[in-house]
Amino acid sequence: MKTIDKILSWGIALLVLVPMASCSDDDDTDNGSDIQYRSIVGEWYSDFGMDVEGSMDWGISAVYSDGTTDGFLAHVSKEEGYLIPVEGTYKISGKKYSQAITMFGETETSILDILSIGMYDIRLFNNENQMLDISHRILDTYNLQVGETHDMLINDPDFVVMEYRSDNEKVATISPNGTIEALRVGTAYVSAVSKKGTAVIRVVVTNPVTGIDDFMAYMFENVDVATQAYGTLYKDLEYADGSGYNMRHYYMLDENVEEIGFTFGESKVVEDVRVVFRNGDLLDEIAKTYLGLYELRAEQDDYLLFTTKKYGRGISISIDYETNMLWFMVRGNDPIQALDDLVHMTATEAAEALGHTLTDTERATGHMLIPISNNPIFKGFTMYFDTETDMPTAVYLFCKDGITLEDIEPWYQQNYIATGNESLPYARLTPTSTIYLTFNVDEVDGSVAVIYMIAY
Repeated sequence: MKTIDKILSWGIALLVLVPMASCSDDDDTDNGSDIQYRSIVGEWYSDFGMDVEGSMDWGISAVYSDGTTDGFLAHVSKEEGYLIPVEGTYKISGKKYSQAITMFGETETSILDILSIGMYDIRLFNNENQMLDISHRILDTYNLQVGETHDMLINDPDFVVMEYRSDNEKVATISPNGTIEALRVGTAYVSAVSKKGTAVIRVVVTNPVTGIDDFMAYMFENVDVATQAYGTLYKDLEYADGSGYNMRHYYMLDENVEEIGFTFGESKVVEDVRVVFRNGDLLDEIAKTYLGLYELRAEQDDYLLFTTKKYGRGISISIDYETNMLWFMVRGNDPIQALDDLVHMTATEAAEALGHTLTDTERATGHMLIPISNNPIFKGFTMYFDTETDMPTAVYLFCKDGITLEDIEPWYQQNYIATGNESLPYARLTPTSTIYLTFNVDEVDGSVAVIYMIAY
């Protein structure tokens, strides 16, 4: 758990300033000895005195005021990936801005100097930390789809732009003439810099292929739910595939989707969804979207393989360029894959999946070792995990006697992306973490172990 002091040292307490109303938003700021405060209620973007594109931490906050300065602040750190709501009292008196914030049962009070309040920017200085914070008002939110463009519009004839910036060019870029282009699902903050201040627009990018993720929503649902959605529109064909599973299959009249099928067993729970597209170019759009949402395991010329987890179970997402098919399938049937998926789980979930209940000692030490008897590849599993979050930090899978590296390496080559580093030959990337994978072969007895190192 991070302490208040550390969070405040990053500037979490410097993100919001809601001045008391004394004049309208259109009034000019008095930069003399008597600062005039206007009501500037809304959301703010802070770059902590650094260039937006170079900031590791960013925050936005919404404060609602009726002339008082009570507010609510939420801070997001890109580096740490956590969200902390902070309730407190924020007050302006003269050229000082004070705040009393309560977190984790502790109240921290700080007083900041108000350097300036403008229509676009608020500048604060914390004497204790010697930290300058510049917060910019978010003027608008543009909701774009991948591939769309939009000009950055500022309703101010006196605002002369000197420079445009984007804090996340993987999500959205902005050209020198102010044209925003949406590239990937996510959120970016684009800004225009002028002598009057920095104007910020939030850009929220979504998937242009309508309904694609809706297909995955049928995983682990009763197949009758899918029938209710498609059976009234299209004639379904139900047939067995020879393995004890049935499929309900629909030929679509949709301009994008040609076929869709739902595979299920005796329980009628959907464990496989297959979607065939008429136009293979749509798969590229889907791939761009999924790169920001799911873990990319493997990439080859004819297909991409992603994974995610839903309701505690692993799902493979295959994009097959040869057949124009998007395939969602339950993971865990393969003997390697079944245990490989444990790295996605918390320590409690992994233990339960192996029929084990964590002991008090294991929870206190953050380490468990479980023998495996029903897997043809592995004989033992051990996990190191954070005792506070229950999340794994390292996982070891010990192979049975006689299993060689040549027996298992092809599977990992198929399911992981090689890094080019001999000591860590394969790695997989997710939006929030990196799992490094390597192998250990004992020089004496030849025993093989698979090692996952997990960094958040």
